Amino acid sequence: MQQEINFTPIARRNDPQTSQIAAERTNKGKRGADMGYIVQFVKYNPRKTVGEICQLLINQGISFHKVTTYQKRLYDAAGQNLIRSVGERKCEETGHKARVWVCS
Repeated sequence: MQQEINFTPIARRNDPQTSQIAAERTNKGKRGADMGYIVQFVKYNPRKTVGEICQLLINQGISFHKVTTYQKRLYDAAGQNLIRSVGERKCEETGHKARVWVCS
């Protein structure tokens, strides 16, 4: 059985109908695929901070624009309990204290 994924709405209630339609189409397609990708990435790269995950993705040749999209989907995945934070440590990329992530 596949778990239904509920996303944070892309369009606001008072946005034009065309924006509502586009948001619905996006919700069902790329957002789910992108979230699936980042969940798998965290599965094979556990206990990394967001900064470290982003740098690993960039090192693999993924565009900065796509990396920022995956970063957003990471937080969607956490909201769906597909991944979870398991503590904090100094990020090797930013030098700041940050949460580390694993699959749930």
